[in-house]
Amino acid sequence: MIYINNIALQGGEKNLMDNKQRIDLCIHVVNELRRMRGLAYAVCRQMKSAKRAGVLKTLAPGQFKYVNSGKQK
Repeated sequence: MIYINNIALQGGEKNLMDNKQRIDLCIHVVNELRRMRGLAYAVCRQMKSAKRAGVLKTLAPGQFKYVNSGKQK
């Protein structure tokens, strides 16, 4: 398995990137991983709230209905 740090951090004849390009590549990868982690966290939170809402509906199905208080006359 090839990891990004094996490509970005090694020098030599195969990899002709300078230090700035290596640092930019590492920063880009870290930012992408942070975004993916944030999206995974958001999905997890949505699943938890959907589970809680489902439990409330099964406990008292008629009590937790949304009342539209902004009706236009």
